[in-house]
Amino acid sequence: MFAPRLTLVAAVMAASLPAAASAAPTKVADPINVAPDATVPLGQFYPDVAMASDGSFAVSYTEADDPNEQVWVQRFTAGFAKLGQRIPVGLVTQRNTQPSIAMAPDGRFAVAFQTFPPSGTPSQLVEVQRFAADGTPVGAPLVPDSVNRDNDGEPPALAMADDGRLAVAWIVSPSTLSLQTYNAAGAPQTAVQPLDTNAQPHARPSIGMAGDGHFVVTAAATPAISTPGGVPSWRFHADGTPDGTKTPLYTGEVNTFYADPTIGMGDDGRSFLAFDGRHDAGSFESDVWGMRFDPAGTPLGGRFGVSDFTAYPQVSADVEVTDDGGALVAYEGQNGTQQWGYLRRFTPDGTPDGIEENVSSSASGALQMVHVDTDGRARAAIAYAHSFSGAFNEVMVGRWNFAPVSDPPPAVDPGPAPAPAPAPAADPAPAAVAPP
Repeated sequence: MFAPRLTLVAAVMAASLPAAASAAPTKVADPINVAPDATVPLGQFYPDVAMASDGSFAVSYTEADDPNEQVWVQRFTAGFAKLGQRIPVGLVTQRNTQPSIAMAPDGRFAVAFQTFPPSGTPSQLVEVQRFAADGTPVGAPLVPDSVNRDNDGEPPALAMADDGRLAVAWIVSPSTLSLQTYNAAGAPQTAVQPLDTNAQPHARPSIGMAGDGHFVVTAAATPAISTPGGVPSWRFHADGTPDGTKTPLYTGEVNTFYADPTIGMGDDGRSFLAFDGRHDAGSFESDVWGMRFDPAGTPLGGRFGVSDFTAYPQVSADVEVTDDGGALVAYEGQNGTQQWGYLRRFTPDGTPDGIEENVSSSASGALQMVHVDTDGRARAAIAYAHSFSGAFNEVMVGRWNFAPVSDPPPAVDPGPAPAPAPAPAADPAPAAVAPP
């Protein structure tokens, strides 16, 4: 066990910085339920979050409704108030689950999810639904691959460029990574691209995309027997065409699986990779490791530990690169009998900006699937699944800042408008006087 995080000290330091400076993350407000209070007991899972440049954001999640799981999105203002009613994603007559959400700077967004039609072929597939900034669905769902071999138990990865173009990566059964890209109008830019057709399984794809739409894809890859494990990557131009061939981001020990890779990319092409790997050769406990890359994909040094707290395993990171080239990394790990979520900021040169901040905790020890997104400059939202001692799960969201910023106050419901005041009675006209 270790001492509680001194977020108050960090907040005082942040307040004294000049407006352009970044700082260690500081909490803006306590986390709140994403789902409506009436449906929280149903249980919510698989959170993800995306934020626009003005600090408004949206959280996607799955709710365990009867008879089918359903995907929902709840929008929020920059002032951390729910914006409108939650939005259903996918047909309510069939099971929809494991969503990923991506958002453009202007607030339009898209959700990729697994869906399971009740009959016919395909019986399972990945769909992508686009939305306008006001939450209105845009067009019919996009179907990257309808050949009944999609989503082998893995959530799809999704990224959106500034102009609304999309990249979606998913696992094709049995375990092969595939990619499809779309232009801003929702038309495919290329045919579906299988990224690795060897016999080794892949899992948990991740996409890091710059504002102009060029991007990099990674996924966990099981090594062949007696070969080194590692983290592969594929780079693409903004039009969806390959930019080179498969390239290792990290090469590690023989017969070693490196789980849950996640990558973020800045607008200038710099990227930050996080992945799970053993603490050392003699340990079975996992740490979260980080690596940085220049715009050409060349490593900027070797791997380094994301967390300073390594007494227990740390796993399952999520990464966002900020406008200045720094990064925010959210991850989770065991702390005694509990499971904690963490957030840590790294400066553009890779230096940790203070210690990791505790953003969530689960007394039951259940995994929280922590996700983070930012406005690029100062604000961040963190979504996670919280277990009430195993009784049920709920999705929570919190707000943290990593640079001084003036957050708008939460919207206040003004209540019913007062009834208009009655009009004043008109003065009676003077009585007519009869002529003499």
